[in-house]
Amino acid sequence: MSAMAPSTAADRVKGRRGRGAGPPNRGSTVAALGPLETLVMQTLWARGSATVPEIVAAVRKDGRDPAYTTVLTVVSRLHQRGLLDRAAERRTHRYRPIVSEAALVEQRSGEAVAAVLARFGSVALRQFAIRLGDLDPETRRALVDLAESGPRSGASLDPSEE
Repeated sequence: MSAMAPSTAADRVKGRRGRGAGPPNRGSTVAALGPLETLVMQTLWARGSATVPEIVAAVRKDGRDPAYTTVLTVVSRLHQRGLLDRAAERRTHRYRPIVSEAALVEQRSGEAVAAVLARFGSVALRQFAIRLGDLDPETRRALVDLAESGPRSGASLDPSEE
């Protein structure tokens, strides 16, 4: 293993490019959030923080034309759901994301897998196992290592923090 190689099975799986691995993409974020919620969060992840008027302007540059009140509602709901922090600034609020995109996708994908397993049990596990055959041998080996080592205590949900 080279000096730059990931040190644990989880790191190797997270660092893998290709099907089902690597950094989250817009599609995976949209699966976790709605389309406008995704644009709002991506604006905030890119900027670090913004007011609703700044978010509206950024979303409009992306070719959408939502009403100010629609964006305000989306931002308020994201704040209520614990995804955004807000601080009073003059006569408005400045919002900033509390979680990274990678952490959000990691959390939501874990919730989705847990829901599928709770509903379908061993049938779902069989389907996951079948899909392992589609992976390259190195990724498959890293997943097996991860499964055998169990969850790492205190590990961050955000791959960029490792």
